[in-house]
Amino acid sequence: MSSNEREKQEQVPGSQDTGETAAVISEQGGIPGQRKEVNVENYERVASIGQVLKELEFPANKEKIVEFIKANATDKELLQKIEKLPNKEYKNVSEVTHEAGLVY
Repeated sequence: MSSNEREKQEQVPGSQDTGETAAVISEQGGIPGQRKEVNVENYERVASIGQVLKELEFPANKEKIVEFIKANATDKELLQKIEKLPNKEYKNVSEVTHEAGLVY
């Protein structure tokens, strides 16, 4: 594993980092300017989807996303969430997490 891959892995919040991640988001919400409300169901799951799909070329349809996750992830719950996505074309990871009901 290259040092670059390790650095990226460390950026992914785990269940032990949930409080820290929520604190950072709360702190960012206090910055003056236009505020966009975002609710995240599970930070670890959203980060996991982002980490897996970072190499996928978008736009991508549901079938392409499901096949990519089958080939690159071992998380069965993640695959189940993705398999429930509406059958359409997605522009980016953000759209995928939103449609999966993890970010709303």
